[in-house]
Amino acid sequence: MRKFLFLLLCSGFVFADPIKVGMDYQYPPFEYLDQAGNVKGFDVDLANELAKRVGFEVQIVKMNYDSICEAINEKKIDIGISAFGADEATEACDHGVSYMETEVYFVKDKSRTDINTLEDLAGKKIAHNDISVLKDMIVDLGATPVAKKTGTFISTLLLLHEAKVDTILIYSDSMPILNGFTEILSNADKNRLELISGGLSNFVVYHTQPSDDSETFVIYPKDERLESLKNQIDSAIIQMRKDGTIKSMLQKYGIK
Repeated sequence: MRKFLFLLLCSGFVFADPIKVGMDYQYPPFEYLDQAGNVKGFDVDLANELAKRVGFEVQIVKMNYDSICEAINEKKIDIGISAFGADEATEACDHGVSYMETEVYFVKDKSRTDINTLEDLAGKKIAHNDISVLKDMIVDLGATPVAKKTGTFISTLLLLHEAKVDTILIYSDSMPILNGFTEILSNADKNRLELISGGLSNFVVYHTQPSDDSETFVIYPKDERLESLKNQIDSAIIQMRKDGTIKSMLQKYGIK
């Protein structure tokens, strides 16, 4: 046993087995696939930095966002790092400390001079992420919610440009694409973008407000079997926020 512990400490890992991290791959710049099919993005960098600070080996498991919490509680994976917020997909899991907070941005085509305030949205169609908690906000505005799947942002912009929807509600962490951070786009999305006259510059944010699910966190099993790991990751995240590591990582990907 002593020999095993000595070898474990020398390897640099506090945890003997790799930590299986469930991660989506359709939410750039947090997660996206490179040409080789590997998951890249902010959350990959975050997972690797946490592994380095806490002392474990990362094994990324590509999954759909809304299936990760269930897989955690079924012990198929250990934790989830995938730009998680407080929504239906995460309510059955334990939440860690927030590593960033977001706002809700209202986006329109610049040609829509009839839309300038929230009052102008009554009776309009508003597109939103189908796994977000934005639907109730849209209904409260007297508008019709139009759910769009994760990873279809450019297609949704095309619908906005063609006036098939009137506004898009997105989180501020999606802004890198609107700000020209386009290297994360697939070839298919680049082709769709060419169909939009004026490209990304054709769209404007005309209203910003706090999000009810602003916090973004790592998720864990409810049964607390990984409570020690959770506490260590939470401590590492707090330190990374204090020493500027999180801020630098966000800046790398153009995230506010």
